[in-house]
Formats: sequence, C-alpha cells, structure tokens
Amino acid sequence: MRRPLFGLILGGILTSGAALALILSSQHAQALRSGERLTASLAHLIAEQTAHTLTTIDLELQLAATGLAELRAAGKLNEQTARDLLRERIAAAPFVTSVSVIDQRGQAIYSSAAASVGLRVSDREYFKLHQGETRPSFHIGAPVRSRNNGAWILTATRPMPLAGGAFGGVILAALDPSYFGVHWRSADLGEGGSVVLFRRDGVLMMRSPFDDDAMGRTFLDLPVFRMPLETSPAAHFSNISAFDGVMRMFAYRVLPREPELVVVVGQAKNRVLGPWRQLATIAVSIWATASAVIVLLGWFLNKAWLQEIGAASASQETAQRLAVATQSTGIGAWDWDLAADRWWATPTYFTTLGYEPKQGIDIREDWLDRLHEDDRELVAGQIQSALAGTAAGYQHEVRVRHADRSFRWMRVIGRVLVRDEGGRASRLLGVMIDITESKRAENALRESEERFRDLVDSTDGIVWEADAATLVFTSLSKNAERLLGYPVADWLAPGFWASHIHPEDRDQAVQFCVACTRRSEDHQFEYRFIAQDGRLVWLRDFVRVVEEDGKPRWLRGLIVDITERRLAEEALRDSLREKESLLREVHHRVKNNLQVITSLLRLESSRRHEPGAREVLKEMQGRIRSMALLHETLYRTGRFGRVDLAGYLRQLATQLFRAQNAAPSAVELAPWTSRRPRS
Repeated sequence: MRRPLFGLILGGILTSGAALALILSSQHAQALRSGERLTASLAHLIAEQTAHTLTTIDLELQLAATGLAELRAAGKLNEQTARDLLRERIAAAPFVTSVSVIDQRGQAIYSSAAASVGLRVSDREYFKLHQGETRPSFHIGAPVRSRNNGAWILTATRPMPLAGGAFGGVILAALDPSYFGVHWRSADLGEGGSVVLFRRDGVLMMRSPFDDDAMGRTFLDLPVFRMPLETSPAAHFSNISAFDGVMRMFAYRVLPREPELVVVVGQAKNRVLGPWRQLATIAVSIWATASAVIVLLGWFLNKAWLQEIGAASASQETAQRLAVATQSTGIGAWDWDLAADRWWATPTYFTTLGYEPKQGIDIREDWLDRLHEDDRELVAGQIQSALAGTAAGYQHEVRVRHADRSFRWMRVIGRVLVRDEGGRASRLLGVMIDITESKRAENALRESEERFRDLVDSTDGIVWEADAATLVFTSLSKNAERLLGYPVADWLAPGFWASHIHPEDRDQAVQFCVACTRRSEDHQFEYRFIAQDGRLVWLRDFVRVVEEDGKPRWLRGLIVDITERRLAEEALRDSLREKESLLREVHHRVKNNLQVITSLLRLESSRRHEPGAREVLKEMQGRIRSMALLHETLYRTGRFGRVDLAGYLRQLATQLFRAQNAAPSAVELAPWTSRRPRS
C-alpha cells in the first residue's frame, strides 16, 4: 500500500514539474519574441524620427542657401544680412547650434555665430568630400570637436555650386548630438536601454546614454556591421554590449533617405525577461509549495497508516502481555456489563482462589457469600455507591474464602466505565489482587515496629531524630515526656529544644552542635535543660550525623539524664576540697611543731656543756630536720603515696653537710660519679 501511494505522489510531482517546465519554456520563448518585436518597433520609430530630423536640417540648409542667393541678386548680401538670415533659419531648429557659409578656399565668410567668421575648414572631411564630388548631396559628417568651445558637434553640410555648376563653397550646420539623445528618450526603452547612431563605415555618431570616449570612434567589429545591410536594412540580434557589458536584445535599421546611417536600438535582456522571471518564480514557488504539501500529506497518511498498524499490533501484543502478566502476577481482571447483564473474568480470577476457571464464581451473587462476614457490609456499600453514581469507583481490601476453606486477603479495585443517562453505572471494570503475603509481611513489620518502639521507650534515655539544617526534631521517643514533662508534640515545634536549654549553656551547646554537624562529625555534649516543672536537669546528648549526597541530612541521637551523676561529682569535689583544706592545716601544724622541737633541742644543746649530751641533742636535731624535709617534700609534690628519693637525699645531704661540716673550705660535697675522693 505504501509503494503505490508514494509512486502516485512522486509521479504527480514529476508530471506537474515537467508540465510547468514546458509552460515556462514556452513563455520564455514568447517573452523573447515579444522583446524582439518591441525592439524592432522602437528601432523603426527612432529611425523614422532621426531621418525626419535630418531631412528637416537639409531643408533648412537649402532654404538658407536660397535666401543668400536672393540677397546676392538684390545686392544686399553682406556679413550682417547673412548673419540675420542664418539666425532666422536656425531659430526654429533648436538642435542646430550655428550655420556657416564656407567659400571655395575653405574659409568661413558668413556665420550665425560671429566667432566662426574667418575660420578655415579646408582640412575637414566634409569640405574635401564636397570639393571633389560631381553632384550636390546632403552629408552628415563624423563627430568633431568645435573649434570655438571644444564641444562635440555633428556637421550637416550641402555644397553651394556656382552658376556654371562649379564648386562654389559649402553651407554648414553644426548640430548638437545631445539633442538626439533627448529625442530618443521619448521612446521608453526602460532601464538598461540604449540607442546608437552609426555610419556604415563604423563611425559612432551618437549614443544614448552619452559616451564621450566612444564619440567619433570606429566599431567595425560589432555584429551589426557583419549584417548584410545592403539586402537587409532591418534585423535583430542579441549580444553583450561592447560599451558597458550589458546583455541586450538589439534591432538595427538603416535610415530612410540616409542609407549611410544606421540606428541600433537595444533593450536589456533582464528587463525583457523580467515579467517572465516573476511569473516563473511565482509558478515554481506554487509548484514547490504544492509538492511540499502533497509530500507532507503523504507523510502524514503514511504515518497514520503505520500508527494504525502499530496500534493494532501493539493492541494484540498488549492483550497477550496482559494475559501473561495477569497469570504470572496473580492479578485477576473482570468486566461487568450491567446493561447486558453479562459478567466476564480472566482465568487468573478463579485460579487465585484455588478454583478451576469453569468451576469458579461465575454467578455475581456468590461473591458476597465468599466474603468474610466482617467485610460484607463494607463491600456491599461501596459497590452500591459506585452503581448509584455517588462514587467514580471503589477499592477495598477484604478476606475471601479459598477453595481450601481458608481466607485470603484480596485487594479489589473497580472503576465505572460507562453510565446511562440517569447517571447509573452500566459497565464496570476492575481487578482482584492476592495480597495475603503482603498483609502477612505488613503485620510482621507492624509487630516488629511495635517491639522496636517498646524497646526504645523502655530505655532510660530519649531516642530522637532531627533535621541537620534546622535542628528541628522529626521524631522522638515517649521517654521525653516521662523524663522532662513536655509532650512529644511540643518537641517537634521549631526552636523548642534550644529555647529550653539553660541560658548559660544555650549558646555554647547550640554552636558546638552546629559546628560538628557542618564537619559531619559525631559528637556528644552536656548541658542543663529546664523541665516542665521548672527544675534543672543535666542532660548528655550523643549525636550521630547521617549524610545524603555527601552533605549532612539527619541527626540521630540519644539524650541521657545525668543529673544524679553530676550531683555526685559535685559532692565528691566538695569533699575533696574539705580534705585538702584539712591536710594543709595538718601540714602547717606538723611543720610548726617540728620547728618548735628543733628550736627546743637547739636551746637545750646550748645549755649543755657535756660533749656527749650535745652530740646526742645535735643528732636528734638532724633526725627531726630529716623528718621535716620529708614532710615538706611530700607536701610540695602534692603526691603522698611516693616521694622522689633522689631529690630528697640530695636536699638531706646538703642539710647534713652544712650542719656537720666544721671546715667548709676543706670538705666539698659532690655527686659520686662526677669526682673521685681526694687522697
């Protein structure tokens, strides 16, 4: 089907394109023929106008010559009368700039322009031509520069024979070439048009538009001079202009009564073919647009055809997949047509409940009988609401009796597809899914959650979770209310936790928690919290940071009441301070008593004169000093369980040395390893 369609579209486009090409080709040829005819007509018109102008000039020269002859016969001919006569003749010819009379020697004797009198023109072409011809004739000379003002002029001359027929001079009219250009422009040649006046010898007499460089030059290599002008005085051709490079359609015509002159008229080929190009552009655009529309229409038709085939195939494949899917997943589909009182179900609908497809619940009324008695009222009410039009459908989870007499959990979803004019359902479609296992898993999960919640609530601390960005609690164990008095709902409010921290601990606790959270570091800290009854409770918070996508997302932790421990620590510190005070007092008393004993022994030693008694008293002083030194060393180190023996012995030796050494200069105390005993 696709190939004939595309073949028809392609054939139509190609056929219409070929027909359009033929029509445009015919129109192109017709446009060229029309242009040739128009150019030929314009050439004929311009040739007639130019010939008429030259005839007028010839007639004026003849009348001027006749007038001069009459003045000569009347004896009135002189320079002034001749000038007046000549000026009178050119008054009606604006294209004639001056008229002069040349004698046999080539000198201007009379002229309408006083400056021209006396000029010699014997070297001019026209003078030599008339001087040697045997029969008088009108002659148009090649363009020359005026000797008066240097402007280009055309010379129209006629000989003036004497009474016996001998050469008597020349009467000359100086013509303004630009006049011909003005006159030619009356024929509408359009943009790019041109008119050229040639002599048969190839000399360019005048061109419109004016070309100063081309004036008077010879162009014998142009196509017009390869034409048989003798036998074909009028014809046309196409060529690129030698003057400006424009492609033109040319028509030439030999001037009537002036066979030495040829007018060549040209029209720009682009202008001639302009209307045809516009028509061709419009026609091709219409053809291209129509072809595109046809192709687009064909593409849409093909796409619709493919979609129709694909939809049919997809529908069939979907039906097959649906049958396989319902069988493999245990989903039973059903269709209830109330208008026709027909009910249909897939085989899975029956096998899910342990029945053979033909032995299943094929009577709708049996459905309610298979339901658990606690679920019948719910199901009947939902079905009735859907049928009456108060609900778009229904969905319920019910227990249905299996063929083995056990009950299975089923999720039933029904939707109203069609309603009658009264709004009552006329067709329902639905599915039945066995969710027994998911129900069991759901119950097991619920029991597990309940056990976990009981375990959490049975702990002494508060288990919590909070948002890492806002420090707002999202969940909390019930111990929060038991320990601190506030309901769990209050803890979930933004800012609750920070606002109930003791003001002296608030900033430090919050800032520490925020800083550790930003670094994703687990942390713990202690702070005082104001309970609902106003008492201060010492809390220790253990915090774990949970990340998502590499950033802190949740905070989870445990809050423990450490009030008793803090109080015990405080009591222990108070007891320690008391003992330290008592120890200092004992130290001072012992130190003072030892000093008193030492002073008494020293006093008693000073009273005794017996050497033995004094030696005993001195030895007792040394022992008391050793005891006092040991006591001082223990007190200063702050450690009463042990003493630095080396330091103690060093100090003891120093004291004994000072006390017993009678001759300090003779005995020196030194470490054992640093010096040897003196000999």
